[in-house]
Amino acid sequence: MPRAVAARPRDQRGYPVPAITPWQDEVPQFAELSAQRMFLCAVQGRCTVCGLPLGDEPVWRVVDHENAELVAAALTAGTSLINEAPAFEGPAHRACALYSAAVCPYLAGPTARRSQAVSIPNLVIIDKGEARGPAGAVVAFDGCRAELAHGKLAFFYGQPVDMIEYQRGDDLLDSLAAAVRGEPDDLPRAPAWLRDDEGAAQQAFEAEVQKITRQAKPR
Repeated sequence: MPRAVAARPRDQRGYPVPAITPWQDEVPQFAELSAQRMFLCAVQGRCTVCGLPLGDEPVWRVVDHENAELVAAALTAGTSLINEAPAFEGPAHRACALYSAAVCPYLAGPTARRSQAVSIPNLVIIDKGEARGPAGAVVAFDGCRAELAHGKLAFFYGQPVDMIEYQRGDDLLDSLAAAVRGEPDDLPRAPAWLRDDEGAAQQAFEAEVQKITRQAKPR
């Protein structure tokens, strides 16, 4: 397990809770993605899994079978991947993305289906019962920008620079172990507003919006 993920708050079963998962009555709501937390990660360049800064390295994302085929074709041919469709999953560190793909029941199994719809409030991202597909991939991109699309926060990834294909989560364990070994020993702690304090998350979101609003006002 990545060190930054191991330092995350846990649910009652002991599972780490991602930075973008909201909390209600001290219980993580895994079937929801917090728009406020995603916004904070986007504007501050933070990993949506562990909540720590992404830095200058490529950003990583787990993709389904169809996207994996497109990325593989582009990397093999050495051509640009033209994909203007927005993604609603934010970027992560290599180790964090590998960990998510290895342990998430939906991402780890070719026959797995969503037990619940996953959504940002008022926007369904993945329907209940949707299958991941026969394979997937953990893909590195040379960048990612966040924009508002139809009033919702969306992510537009740059060009793929690397990918790790897999069928089952166990296929990624060696890559995950290597990524964890490469982590620095002195990782900081994620801020309180990306942990289990939903009030702090809301306050941080409002403060960031106010800062952006002030910067956008003409002088």
